[in-house]
Amino acid sequence: MGILPVLFHLCSIDRKMLNAKDTLGSVACAIIEVILSATITLLAWDPHWSFRIKACGVSHLSDWYPIFYNPYPNYEESLHCSHEVVYPLYTIILAFYTIADVLMLLIRFVVHFVGFKVLKSVYSGLYFYPMLALCHLILGGIIHAIYPYSIIIGSVISCAYHFAKREDQAFKSLIVESIFDWRNAGIILCHWFLHAYGIISVTQLSEPTRDLSLLALVPAPTLLYIATVSFTDPSKLHGD
Repeated sequence: MGILPVLFHLCSIDRKMLNAKDTLGSVACAIIEVILSATITLLAWDPHWSFRIKACGVSHLSDWYPIFYNPYPNYEESLHCSHEVVYPLYTIILAFYTIADVLMLLIRFVVHFVGFKVLKSVYSGLYFYPMLALCHLILGGIIHAIYPYSIIIGSVISCAYHFAKREDQAFKSLIVESIFDWRNAGIILCHWFLHAYGIISVTQLSEPTRDLSLLALVPAPTLLYIATVSFTDPSKLHGD
């Protein structure tokens, strides 16, 4: 849930089609805002001024939804005494989104007066932060259970979609544009970061030597698409 704001910011910035200077300024703002928000949230949480947090363990999916397990003594009246069993995995994310939203407004306005046109992407943040908070409240347990696999699957599909949108599907063109076009290079690096994050999330680095070696697979989806594009180009398929 902490990575999603950055991804949404980057998607919003990419759609605005800003010039290189303003795009880099907007990207830098988005990353700084999220990092600062995460840092402030962790330092403000118990124990204070530490990047460690005291948290209750998660054993079952039902731990995220104690409201459905209120006691019902003698089948007469339900006692509403549920608490945050997975503390602080609910409240800390909501606090993080609140701080990030406030910092977004403050930092973007300051940077705007410095000379960067970064206000165009503020409006999307005002929409997606409340939506992310609502999704976390409703689907927090499900997201916690599947996010490592969904990150890998989603990033692979998104990477393939990015390449499929290219007008020139020639092998050489895909390589040249991926290296020398700053927008394409940035998008590919973001996908590689998500691939690596997903692998680390799944393995938890329980066996560091084996698990870190899996990071060599990070460029695999990109290289596989480029290597096989000549065999899958729809323009080369002909009906009988």
